[in-house]
Amino acid sequence: MTKLIAEIGINHGGDLQNAIKLIKQASTAKVWGVKFQYRSDNFFADNDEMGSTLIKSELERSNLQHSWIGELINKSSENGLSIGFSFFRNTDLEEFFEKGYKIDFIKIPSAEFRNIRLIKLAKSKNIPVMVSYGGGSEDEIEKFIKLSKFDKDDCVFHCIANYPVALGNQQLSFIERLKSMTDAKIGYSSHDAEWEVVLLTLKYEIDFIERHICLSKKDLGLDISTSSDLNDFKRMNQIVTKYYDIFNSPQRASNQGEILNIRNLGTGLYFDKNYSHGDEIVIKNLVEKSPATGLRIHELDEIKKLKILKNANAGEPFLKSHIETHEEVAKNIKDFRNEYKISLPVRLHDFVDIKRRFEGKYFEMHLSYAEVFKLDKNIDILDSLVSDGDHISIHLPDYISNDDLIDPFSNNAPQKKLSLELINICIEASKKIETISKNSCLILGSFSCRNGSKMSFYKTFKQFTSNIKKNHDVDLYAQWLPKKAWYFGGSVVLDQFCSKEDINFIKENDIKLCLDFSHLILSANYFNDNWYNWYNLLKDQIEHIHIADGEGDDGEGVEFGLGDLDHYKEILNHSSIKVLEVWEGHHNIGEKFYSALKLLSNSLK
Repeated sequence: MTKLIAEIGINHGGDLQNAIKLIKQASTAKVWGVKFQYRSDNFFADNDEMGSTLIKSELERSNLQHSWIGELINKSSENGLSIGFSFFRNTDLEEFFEKGYKIDFIKIPSAEFRNIRLIKLAKSKNIPVMVSYGGGSEDEIEKFIKLSKFDKDDCVFHCIANYPVALGNQQLSFIERLKSMTDAKIGYSSHDAEWEVVLLTLKYEIDFIERHICLSKKDLGLDISTSSDLNDFKRMNQIVTKYYDIFNSPQRASNQGEILNIRNLGTGLYFDKNYSHGDEIVIKNLVEKSPATGLRIHELDEIKKLKILKNANAGEPFLKSHIETHEEVAKNIKDFRNEYKISLPVRLHDFVDIKRRFEGKYFEMHLSYAEVFKLDKNIDILDSLVSDGDHISIHLPDYISNDDLIDPFSNNAPQKKLSLELINICIEASKKIETISKNSCLILGSFSCRNGSKMSFYKTFKQFTSNIKKNHDVDLYAQWLPKKAWYFGGSVVLDQFCSKEDINFIKENDIKLCLDFSHLILSANYFNDNWYNWYNLLKDQIEHIHIADGEGDDGEGVEFGLGDLDHYKEILNHSSIKVLEVWEGHHNIGEKFYSALKLLSNSLK
């Protein structure tokens, strides 16, 4: 994977706080490392040449104070960044290391690539050395690369030493020639006005990209014209880190986001009138409407007449369950579900049908925001759904409207207000369910939005859930999330409840979780890690479980049993309630729920 270095250089403008802000920006953009420039106090000679005078004046104004170095190294480490420095002469490099500073790499700038003494001194420090070759001819570059005797941990950078480089003068094809000259890593040092140029270098499978970072592109300074701000860097790094994944699959497979979009944009069949059991359905009289919730017209191409097996009302989607009989759920499967506390997801409109077929006491209400606000007006509907002895949980909707995700901590006042209203309605529903069932009714949800730092978010979240418990005696749990989630018809990269770093914050704040195994698989895969190891780290925080399968880093909804999920016996023996969150399991009165239950039951044999 190509790594991105944010060259802070002199863009701090001689201000320590600016330097720290730039480190934090680089961390927010999730780049690999940052780089500064080191010059001693006696670096410049007296000179009246106009060009030299201008550069001297700017560099002296923006010079890095030696008293900052320790703090800059510590701040970089705290923010998960590698740090390096550029050196322009032997005495400066020697002085720096005599002071005992520990850094991750040394950079030799284009102006000094011919300085073999400096490069040899750098290599004697036993850390990777990076060298840019801006301003050199092809023969010069080849000559000095040979003299430098780089190894595989070092890196040579293609670079055009203009500030900025005119579009069309990048000479990127030279990267191939550079690769033939050395076994060292290959990089591109960008002085382009257009940051998008760096993406073109990925064609050559390079190891590093170096680009200047700034607080604002409106700032003054020598390097600003070739710098990118936080927004540019975030976008750049998103594409850089995922560039090779874009081409990684030789096969075409539908993802969950596509399936949802096709359904929501396409049309399905709806009943034109009320039908009673035994009535003949005239296909030509059915109505095509969006979304494609039920059967689609092409699925009935070979069928001319049908008889309905249960009552249906005008305007309802035409489902398979209207015309197909269903296998009776075996007693051993019903017993298995109750013994291992396996809950089934239900919506208000299919709760009765699912409960009738599968019986049992364990169910989780998956509510849309529209259903939540309907509950607010008619909470007594729960009287006809919930029974004494039931174990019910409530899954908050991801959305509070067509435009916004749920976020009770939002800086956007309307979004926050509506999120809190929705949560409060669900708290009221939970208390109503508890009264009927005489069992506790927990609430869980996806909290994927964040303002501010992770540390402050997790502390705020802990306080929020503690207050709900104190004031209402209701447990609210966060759901573990995938790194890449399907929101608003597309893939969105999340930044909490989805990484190893988050595990530390969760444990530190003793936050209790609903662990979704599909999400766990996807998030661990995103980081090329092992989901089972993460599971063991999270064990003490788990109060509720979603059993679902997944593969890759965005393969949510893969057919149950065909993904990366295993360790079934251990998961089933966990003391918590386990919701069988099989993708589209509710279709056809729980057809896929039944298949998954049989698979899980057989796994214990």
